Amino acid sequence: VLSTDFTLFPLALKNLIDNAIKYAPDHSVEIRISKEGITVSNKGVQFTDQIENYFKPFHGKGEGLGLGLYIVHSIMEMLKLKLTYRYEENKNSFSIIKRPI
Repeated sequence: VLSTDFTLFPLALKNLIDNAIKYAPDHSVEIRISKEGITVSNKGVQFTDQIENYFKPFHGKGEGLGLGLYIVHSIMEMLKLKLTYRYEENKNSFSIIKRPI
């Protein structure tokens, strides 16, 4: 169960979903909700840089301004949640989970 801010959390989730749709070749996204958290996945190529660099503002590696993941990561920090990334089976997956206590 995630207990969080009603204004900030949806903004972060919307950014993840928008990015997943925008950067997926087929413009589709998979959203999984589990007891561990929420995962947003899309098919696509693996990130070319370390993921931590995409959490910085204006990283300049994509088509946009380079603010989407920075905003998501910053919101997760403020809400004391964790944003994780993994690449498996040609899918980029971002998960929002509780931080360990």
